[in-house]
Amino acid sequence: MPYKPYTPTEADRSFAYKYAWAGAAGSVISLGLYLFGIDGIVTGWTLGAAVGGLLASKINRRIDDYYVSLCSTGERWVVVALGVYLLSGWFTWTVDLSMPSGLGVLAREGAPLPDRAPALFFDGMLAAHVLVVIFYAGYAFHWVRDRFESDEDA
Repeated sequence: MPYKPYTPTEADRSFAYKYAWAGAAGSVISLGLYLFGIDGIVTGWTLGAAVGGLLASKINRRIDDYYVSLCSTGERWVVVALGVYLLSGWFTWTVDLSMPSGLGVLAREGAPLPDRAPALFFDGMLAAHVLVVIFYAGYAFHWVRDRFESDEDA
């Protein structure tokens, strides 16, 4: 049997799964804190846990195939949500017939541009928080689906 020095141990696997669930909790708490406008050290910790779990999902690809499949489901959900969000933003800007497409170029210097789009829709930090929550929702959906399907087989 060949020696593989970087083979993950059971402790490595357990840590990866625990960190993913901690990141999921952090993402939900962080989104809530952001929506209520609460700022402080707890906000930083929860956002750090959420983003750390998201980054670990790409770094820990050698843990096992099941972990990779859970993360892949979450990543697919994020890509679909991002596509829908961007398509909605495009639709919001192009359908607004009262705003000519070249207004930003044609407006005189220093003139304020009309803000026709809802501010919340185009809040980049809110979109990032929501996408992180969607990643963990996809991860959790796959995990729950596997748990219920395995109970039916038994």
